[in-house]
Amino acid sequence: MSLDSLAEARQIIAAWGYDCNQVRPRSSIGRIPPEEFAARYR
Repeated sequence: MSLDSLAEARQIIAAWGYDCNQVRPRSSIGRIPPEEFAARYR
């Protein structure tokens, strides 16, 4: 992978961070994504 600019790198990192922190299921909260967990307990 070749990055053409700092802005492109930031965009890729932001997408990874969102996926890691909001989308991927977590075993500690019942194998559901954090967004779903938060929605259930609002």
